Amino acid sequence: MRVGCNAILFAVLLGSVARAEPRAEADAEFERGRELLKVGNYEAACTAFERSQQLDAQFGTLYNLANCYAKRGMTVSAWRAYRDLETRDSNAKRRDDSALRARELEARLPKLRVTAPSPGWRVMLNGVDVSALVDTDAPVDPGVYEVVATALGQEPFHTTARVADGETVTVAIRARGAASAVVDPIGRNPTAGPRPLLDLHLVPPDPEYTRRRRYALTAMIGGGSVMLIGLFLAKSSSDRWDHIHVLCPEGTGCADEFVQAERDELADRAHARTVGAVTLLLAGGAAVGAGIWLHKTNVRRDVPAVRVAPAPGGVMLSGRF
Repeated sequence: MRVGCNAILFAVLLGSVARAEPRAEADAEFERGRELLKVGNYEAACTAFERSQQLDAQFGTLYNLANCYAKRGMTVSAWRAYRDLETRDSNAKRRDDSALRARELEARLPKLRVTAPSPGWRVMLNGVDVSALVDTDAPVDPGVYEVVATALGQEPFHTTARVADGETVTVAIRARGAASAVVDPIGRNPTAGPRPLLDLHLVPPDPEYTRRRRYALTAMIGGGSVMLIGLFLAKSSSDRWDHIHVLCPEGTGCADEFVQAERDELADRAHARTVGAVTLLLAGGAAVGAGIWLHKTNVRRDVPAVRVAPAPGGVMLSGRF
């Protein structure tokens, strides 16, 4: 019995040691990444943080990795990491800071669009098949991208494009016999700049974006309709006041008590319509203003979900399609 207990205890100790080894290595990589970040070696620092995150995933490591991506100019990768922290991090201060940084980066996300003259083209971007993303504005990290496109009965199309922060670059595939065209070409030299990680997506539209967009349209259309009714009431009230002035002109007054009674009844109705018109105009204006605010502050959150990274003998593709 004692031998059995000792064996179980030994197995538990072995398991603890096995778990501790990756964690210790992850901590060492994390500290190495922080030191490299201090001296400005961003490429090596990001590699160290990535290694630490693979060994022992932590929100703190991901936050440092996002900061490293941002300093290295990998805008989309940084934005994507900050968005992940914004939705999942349990540290409120770090989560709020990540949300702020994500919004700052979102305004200058670089994008690459590949257009084809007809269906059936197979498009390779930095060696990865992205045919399903043709005619899509795909967020990508700044850098140089090699585009190779082939289609049955057509000569292969090959060019390169450089994408910078805040730019949307379009590469137009040309059929056989037509000259190729690309924004900011760099002479078909794929080594003329960094070969960045590639972030693309094919995910459903963000439901929060769709819902806020619907609310914005409803508020603007509904508010506009209410304001039209208010304007109609205001016109009707104005007509009644004009009729009152005809019945009882200023200075002479009403001709008799019957005209006076009619004038008082019209005045009550005109006053009620004036109050209704003002109320509807204010309410409609507020609704339109709210709709405009919802439209202006609505941000699409469908995050890129395909990640391409260099790997021995080729590239590694991961994420959601």
